[in-house]
Amino acid sequence: MSAALPRQVPPEAMRALLDGAPDAVLGVDEAGLVDYANASALRLLGRRADELVGLPLDTLLADEAGVPLGTAGLEAATTAGRPGSPAGTAAATLRRGAEVVHVEVRLTLLATTTGPWWLVSATDVTERVRGEQRVRAANRAYLALARVNEAIIRAPDVADLFPEVCRTAVEESGFLGAWIACRGKGWTVRTLARAGAIDEYVEGLQVTTDPDQPTGQGPTALALREGVTSFHDDYLHDPQLAPWHRHAARFGVRGLATLPLRRDGRTMAAFTLWSAHPQVFDDRMRALLVQVADNVSYALEVLDARTRLVRSALQRSQLLQRLVVAQEEERARIAADVHDDSVQSLAAMDLRLGLLLRRVRQDAPDLEPTVTQLQALNASVTAGLRHLLFDLEPVPPGSDLAELLRDAAAHALDGTATRFSVEVADGAADGDGAGDGDGDGDGAGAGAAGLGDEVVTTALRIAQEALANVRKHARAGEVRVVLCAGPRGVEVAISDDGVGLPEVERPSPGHRGVRTMRDRAAVGGGWLRLEAGSPGTTVRYWLPRRTTWAVVS
Repeated sequence: MSAALPRQVPPEAMRALLDGAPDAVLGVDEAGLVDYANASALRLLGRRADELVGLPLDTLLADEAGVPLGTAGLEAATTAGRPGSPAGTAAATLRRGAEVVHVEVRLTLLATTTGPWWLVSATDVTERVRGEQRVRAANRAYLALARVNEAIIRAPDVADLFPEVCRTAVEESGFLGAWIACRGKGWTVRTLARAGAIDEYVEGLQVTTDPDQPTGQGPTALALREGVTSFHDDYLHDPQLAPWHRHAARFGVRGLATLPLRRDGRTMAAFTLWSAHPQVFDDRMRALLVQVADNVSYALEVLDARTRLVRSALQRSQLLQRLVVAQEEERARIAADVHDDSVQSLAAMDLRLGLLLRRVRQDAPDLEPTVTQLQALNASVTAGLRHLLFDLEPVPPGSDLAELLRDAAAHALDGTATRFSVEVADGAADGDGAGDGDGDGDGAGAGAAGLGDEVVTTALRIAQEALANVRKHARAGEVRVVLCAGPRGVEVAISDDGVGLPEVERPSPGHRGVRTMRDRAAVGGGWLRLEAGSPGTTVRYWLPRRTTWAVVS
């Protein structure tokens, strides 16, 4: 329990205390105007004190959707109530010039000798948010690649293949439009397939393959004529694209990628993707798009020679394994950043607060409750970051899945009254959901021996998500985790006796937990389903024993 704040706290004393705080802190008066900013806040916002003081808080702070946040909005977002209540946290953004800074905001209302005073503390989490965005972008791109590979396998001919490739690029990766074109009669260009709301844009494009014309020196002409791959991150300022600047601006095009599609070593079409945002094609995205183009080119040959399907399947397997590798590498990088920066800074702050508390007890005992509360808040934030570090911790090679599941359950349910058990059952987990779940747990982990590292990682990440959902939503008294390994694969069932999920097939907007679990299982070549109990819910999933990865269906 945090100590209650004193009823009367001089603002000058609080300001002196906060001047050295590592987090950015703004003081806001009863009118919602900033009347204090510590050194960390000035650095974070890139402004001088005289530029900040007197500004309304909602001109500086907004939620993640861009809606301005004043003290009333923050109070609702963070559930900060009366003076002395521990502040909650809310995700928000600050403007540093043209740059958007992502922050976690805490709000505390103090009753001072001069009236109510809001303390708004902000922790810069921009790198963490960007890291999460990179993981999500990579996930989408890899899943899109998986769907493209699926289209390659299923398409009976080019007439079915090209529209599916364009549709997948738009719907799965979020591009504004996709277009596949080939040479027409003379110097003309002919559309083979397209997707997105770009019909009018494509119809208005003036493109020729004539090298003597300015419109014959663009990305499409170079791809068809010379097999050149082009990426343009700032369409409206790229001199090569000058003939199309006005047309692109009208339709909101800000980035472009064009890749040649080949058959028998010769370019037969150009694959173009338009983005509504600049600076989209980073190194990872470029590599993925090159791989997509290569896969489509390969499919063109496969349609002429079905015997190459075995090689296509191997290539698909290797690409999908990279999804797990990319996720774990990014998790490890984020964990290292959080540990080396945020956690260490908070530890240092805790030490300083402890020293400050000793002095306050001697010199200003009326401030002791305030410092005590700051210590408690600091400890709470540190605990939250340590929980995050556990969730981000990479899975060591050769790990035992049963032990990992026990650790995950203990971590997810720590601090709750929910009991849990993890059992290794005897059963035929061959992908048909037939694992009986009645094993007594003897010989833990023996049945799961020989699982590939990617399979263990995928199984653990699904279990972590399921257990997190139990903690957040189920209000369960008991959770039972059953691991059943068979010759072909491994099945995991996570059952709780909680309130259940009456509409398990209809996840609400913003809640992607079930879809994420299903996607992970599908990318790993397995399946996942939710089963309503009486009471409670069971999350049951199966993965193949080895990394015989499959596309998402």
